[in-house]
Amino acid sequence: MPKKKPQSSGRPLVIVESPAKVRTIKRYLGARFDVASSRGHIRDLPKRNLNVDIEHGFEPTYEVIPDKEKIVAQLKRAAKRAGAIYLACDPDRGGEAICWHLATLINGKGPIYRITFNEITRAAVERALKHPGEINQNLVDAQQARRVLDRLVGYQVSPILWKTVRRGLSAGRVQSVALRLVVEREIEREAFVTVEFWPFVAGLATPAGKPFNAELAKLDGKKAVLGDWDAARELLYEVRDESWTVRSFEKRLHERQPQPPYITSTLQQDASTRLGFETKRTMVVAQQLYEGVELGELGRVGLITYMRTDSVRISAEGLELARSWIEANHPKHLPEKPRTFERKKRAQDAHEAIRPTDPTLEPERIKSHLAPEQFRLYDLVWRRFLACQMTPALSDKADAKIEVGRALFTARGSILRDPGFLTVYPDVGEAKDVLLPELGEGYDLELLWLDARQRFTQPPPRYKPASLVKELEKRGIGRPSTYVAIISTLQQRDYVRRDENRSFAPTELGRLVTKLLLVGFPEVLKVEFTAELEGKLDGIARGEKGWRDVLEDFYKTFSVELRRAAKSLPEYRDKSTLLAEPACPECGAKVNIRIGRAGAFVGCSKYPECDFTADFERNGHGRVVLLDRKEEAPETGESCEKCGRPMTVKKGRYGPFLACTGYPECDFTSNFRRDEDGNVVLVKRERKPTEKTDVPCPECGGPMVVRHGRKGEFLGCSRYPECRGTLNFARDADGGIVPVAPEKDGNKGKKNNSRPAPEPLGLPCPKKDCGGGLVKRVNSYGNDFYACDRYPACRFSCNREPVQSSCPSCGFPWREPFYKKLRCHHCGKASAP
Repeated sequence: MPKKKPQSSGRPLVIVESPAKVRTIKRYLGARFDVASSRGHIRDLPKRNLNVDIEHGFEPTYEVIPDKEKIVAQLKRAAKRAGAIYLACDPDRGGEAICWHLATLINGKGPIYRITFNEITRAAVERALKHPGEINQNLVDAQQARRVLDRLVGYQVSPILWKTVRRGLSAGRVQSVALRLVVEREIEREAFVTVEFWPFVAGLATPAGKPFNAELAKLDGKKAVLGDWDAARELLYEVRDESWTVRSFEKRLHERQPQPPYITSTLQQDASTRLGFETKRTMVVAQQLYEGVELGELGRVGLITYMRTDSVRISAEGLELARSWIEANHPKHLPEKPRTFERKKRAQDAHEAIRPTDPTLEPERIKSHLAPEQFRLYDLVWRRFLACQMTPALSDKADAKIEVGRALFTARGSILRDPGFLTVYPDVGEAKDVLLPELGEGYDLELLWLDARQRFTQPPPRYKPASLVKELEKRGIGRPSTYVAIISTLQQRDYVRRDENRSFAPTELGRLVTKLLLVGFPEVLKVEFTAELEGKLDGIARGEKGWRDVLEDFYKTFSVELRRAAKSLPEYRDKSTLLAEPACPECGAKVNIRIGRAGAFVGCSKYPECDFTADFERNGHGRVVLLDRKEEAPETGESCEKCGRPMTVKKGRYGPFLACTGYPECDFTSNFRRDEDGNVVLVKRERKPTEKTDVPCPECGGPMVVRHGRKGEFLGCSRYPECRGTLNFARDADGGIVPVAPEKDGNKGKKNNSRPAPEPLGLPCPKKDCGGGLVKRVNSYGNDFYACDRYPACRFSCNREPVQSSCPSCGFPWREPFYKKLRCHHCGKASAP
């Protein structure tokens, strides 16, 4: 943290992370302050190397993020004019680290302060400016330790996966443990043995003729288990002629307490259950509500407090706001004292729970100013917060035990007497009272009917995003700010896929990576090890541990496993993918699972002596079943639009699709969907009619037509593909076509469909036996590049302008600038100019 300097005469500067915050805070502060945004992180470890000096205390090397250089320059200029600088990034470790990097880089004339606010309201911002502080170095060190840990694991484990499996894969300290949970849940499901059972229900009536239902609970004093129809039928015949007698009847008043206010994980879970939101969508909308929304005459208002928190604590101000609203709207549901909630064991407790900044801004009152998803999420937060400070819901509960021979049946009833907090936070779906008539011990009951139905035990469900977040939080893995990134990475790396219920199922790639990492890094991938490491990071944030000491302890274990894995994993890979069954149908050898560009397949272990390959699928118990590629594909009932032949389902790199059975003579393909009965339904492409125009093509002079691309309409030459001329256009008031002139050089970097004709350079193509010449072309973003004039027969191209300088090695007449050297594309050698 730089030393404080005397305040100069310029206007103070407030720096926040998000441009949306700038608009909200600027409205509160007016002309008294300048407000600017860093647009997120400005400095990080460069991507090209490890950039952590392990030998010298794990010292990181930081650089300004390439696309943030202009922003940093702007902030430096603003800082020089400012009388004082207030760093107001998010109130968490990441925000603290951004402030630290800003303070290191901008170096203004005035003093630098750190301010935090848990909600973006006028009062909170003004209060923070009146009580500025300094950057919390402990929080910075905790974030720095996390970043270095992630870099060590990612950059040192991922290359091993590249050599062992394929390039482009990644491993992560938390990501790989989360993947392990998904894979182990799938293995648990495959090992699950389904058991048949028959629940037994009886319809009974009191002496007064009031009906109710009772369920079988015990047989011969033990828990009742009816494993098949024979046992169920035997009991049915046994009890139908017996007398049914009430053994006991109890009534009691039940209090149901409200749940705590939302934290990040519970908000994601409830938004998934109640609203159907994905975790990423939930956090994006929550960020919008936190940063501020335009509310008409009220202006831009931050509607909720900071949404990345693991604490259920509520500030004194928040409690007062809640109680004031309840007293005004539901006075009989206001408890005598504010309700507090017990802090979770691993919670950092840095910020209060997620709550509305002003409960008087009721969701229905501001609904017209909110997007639909903003309204629904705000409504959820608002109701949960107010409910947690209301009286409990009161119900009359009744339990009856009924004897019939050697069987014991139970009946339960519930009547809601006082809704309490349910007034504002009702249950999902309609909660119905289950009435149980007044009974007494010794009552004789009349049997109305008996029913037994076959059921089967179910395996544990796959994780959904919300339930995976819940499990990660329960085990102490990750933190509120990392959950969304973890789940996104698993999907982007193709380690998991979403099934028909939108749950996570591991791919074969995910299974293989997990298997390899568990063999190579058994300690680092332990769930307990990762949770313990999270606790140490919390200790750094509290100032109880040194960040370098934590890294040193971690690396002692990690480095040993790293050396062992680098040697053992490539050898173990083939063993781990080898299948005991089935055998290769061509030579009888064992087969193993391989990962290709289009996904997983099985191949003979004797390759290249035997080149057998086949697609496969796993049955309900995880066993591999080969799919014969040569057998006739099942009919889908759809016909090819080009040739009329039957269509079949095939598997490609991006999933299943429909293809013509006449391939390669006919290459027609299409997407498809399945109806409620599972039948294939072809998704027909909508082809819009071509609209002819009088506009001449800028390249050949032929007439142009209106075409439809992914990004909208454009003008294309009617002689396509012989001529590829294109133009943008607009429509006048009468719907006529008005061509748009090509963009000037000042618009380089922006997409431009209109390109000039290739410009010959008089230089030969460096590809051997090509014979073509080099031309200057312009790509769709307005940038120059240099390519062979025989394209597409020859695909040579380079980005830098050729220099007519003969190669000293082979004598080729031109070379391309390559850093401080010139590179010859003919022989591949680079030398000084």
